[in-house]
Amino acid sequence: MIFSRGQAYDSETPAGRQMGRDLSVIEPVVWGRGLMHNMSLSVTPEGRGSPCFSFAGLSQDAAEVVAHLPGFSVMPVVDREKVATVVLARVAPAGAAQGAGENRGQPALVVMTYGRGKVVAVLGEGLWRWSMLPPDMKLYDNVYDSFWSNIVRWLAMGSDFLPGETISLKLGKTSVRLGDPLLMDVVCKFPPPREATIKLTMVDPAGKSEDLGLARQGPSESRMEARCNPGAPGIYRAILESPGMIPVRQEKKFSVYDIDIERLQTSADPDALRTLSEQSGGLFLTNNLRGPLSADLGEQLARQQASRLVPPQPNYLWDKGFILFTLLVWMGGEWLGRRKAGLL
Repeated sequence: MIFSRGQAYDSETPAGRQMGRDLSVIEPVVWGRGLMHNMSLSVTPEGRGSPCFSFAGLSQDAAEVVAHLPGFSVMPVVDREKVATVVLARVAPAGAAQGAGENRGQPALVVMTYGRGKVVAVLGEGLWRWSMLPPDMKLYDNVYDSFWSNIVRWLAMGSDFLPGETISLKLGKTSVRLGDPLLMDVVCKFPPPREATIKLTMVDPAGKSEDLGLARQGPSESRMEARCNPGAPGIYRAILESPGMIPVRQEKKFSVYDIDIERLQTSADPDALRTLSEQSGGLFLTNNLRGPLSADLGEQLARQQASRLVPPQPNYLWDKGFILFTLLVWMGGEWLGRRKAGLL
């Protein structure tokens, strides 16, 4: 099944909401609220290896080709993609650098395995503009037809099994962010023999093995699944052992990566640091000691240390004879003046 222009129903109408409930099982994403406009497309590493972006006659990489083409004119907001979904392209704001949405943009083109078939979803509108390119982009005239031909051919001719295989191991993703679960599918061409013991094992980067329990997907005996939650970044191995079937042993690798925001954004923020120092009673100095306080760092440190050694002593202004005499004269004169005026 192919969803070619974003959300296939109007969620604002009763009929659309009912259709949404019916299609939610096979939709590869969970929709959010709102719309995004004028978004560019960025091919992911998974998309670079997909036959969808195999453009004959072009020497450029698929990511470069898609970056030159118009993106989505409008697309609904996506809350999240489902676990078994593979993202082939993501969106980025128009004019962003190539690859800007590759890892953190919302999904634009996704594929999900459902049962023995696949679901492909183009999550926005605007790819029709690939068939109406201006004369200066004549080089890409065949991209639109190639793109849709590749998708239809891939869905129609794709198979879970290589020639001669009776069992296959499929990974939901080959690259997983640390903390996200990974879904693994084991598909049998025929129901496995009762005496067959199918075992799925995950080996972490340190070489430690973990047995993943396989569970049937519904009433079918030919399809099983397992979930894993890798606890550390690195390269993992998924090993499927299936005595009595072909092949007897399969091994597939997947990578787990960790995104550290502090390492991605290491530059200092002077405005934030200035606000923090002022609100916490500190001082803000630049690296050349010519900040807004115009103070020598050594002098400031010595003054701060001295204030900690000798506590400041309060000096009361009223504890002086001259001040007391002045107040008494002023208050007495005011009393005499009010009495003379008949106010007392």
